[in-house]
Amino acid sequence: MIQSGLKLMGVICQPRISTPMARVLLLHHILGVTPGMVSFKERLERLNIEVVMPDLFDGRTFEDVEAGQAYAEERHGFLGGELAKSPYSLPRFDAVIAISYGAMAVAGLSEEKLSEVEDLIYIASFVPPPLGRSDDFGPRVTVIASKDDPFFAEEDHSSFLEFQSAHPESNLYLFAGESHFFIDDSREEFSQAMTDITIFKILEVLGGKVIGDLGESTPAPGGEVVIIETSLDDPSVTYCTQRYRQELFLQIGVDPVTDIEWQEFCKKGNSHIFLAKKGDLPLGTVTLAPLNGTDFEVKRLWVEDSSRGLKIGRRLMERLEAAAISIGCERILLDTHNDLVAAVGLYRSLGYKEDAPYNSNERCQLWMSKRLR
Repeated sequence: MIQSGLKLMGVICQPRISTPMARVLLLHHILGVTPGMVSFKERLERLNIEVVMPDLFDGRTFEDVEAGQAYAEERHGFLGGELAKSPYSLPRFDAVIAISYGAMAVAGLSEEKLSEVEDLIYIASFVPPPLGRSDDFGPRVTVIASKDDPFFAEEDHSSFLEFQSAHPESNLYLFAGESHFFIDDSREEFSQAMTDITIFKILEVLGGKVIGDLGESTPAPGGEVVIIETSLDDPSVTYCTQRYRQELFLQIGVDPVTDIEWQEFCKKGNSHIFLAKKGDLPLGTVTLAPLNGTDFEVKRLWVEDSSRGLKIGRRLMERLEAAAISIGCERILLDTHNDLVAAVGLYRSLGYKEDAPYNSNERCQLWMSKRLR
């Protein structure tokens, strides 16, 4: 099942608790323990996850897949045999995360050890686990990959779909594009957005929910949803805008403007940031930013998935328009994407109409405006 929405509440940040929320075995890709693999491991550890990453290549790293595969085959025929003899296979893990060719190493885990694991997470690969043929297979399986990755698109993809037919609780999350080493920041094909989303999915699987300075997430408290004006340094705004960026990437395969670019944009005079909250829980945000003396722009309208249908997006836009009128705005503009059907429908219902492009944003397909005066 391909899923495009994020239900996890959280941002990538330093947790405030000291007890690890999970213990995982991380199996590196075919290039070895590269600096990018170390970075990925450290990001998980900053989220209070205990990570064990055995070096199956004895310190060697490689520049290309062919060299790494040649070494693996010469050294042990396949990665799993070495892992089976490793002391790292002995402790109990909550999950195994296998990246790229690291999926082969899962075969080195005994059936007894795999039966203790709650989740198997495959990134950019899938090899049926040893217990896959069993009707009482224990671990849940999650696969995260690029749709057109040549190392995944054919054999691994079809192999997973066959596995999923027998284990419908397993999940597949596909990114647009063909990137293979997208979580490795030492590689040219690294994608920050794809890595962020991958880590969110790992947290979702593990059941971890972290919201920066807001502490651990909780169900939305009782009470009224309020719309307030806030500032760029509000942790709730950081949370909402990161969720916006990650969901947009999942939905349409577009990596929006970076957080640094957006922050610079918001530092212009007369920028206004609005936040929807229920108690201390952030549910949505939108930003009004100046284009010139009388034209302003809507940026980063986002509403928490579980709160959609409560007209929070409409309320945010109405508050934004009221603020725009009060500061002398004559026209509001926005750019968006045709695939964001709900957002486009909201804009149309509020009186926004298609207009000529007012910027050169290649990420967008549709430009709209609304005259206030």
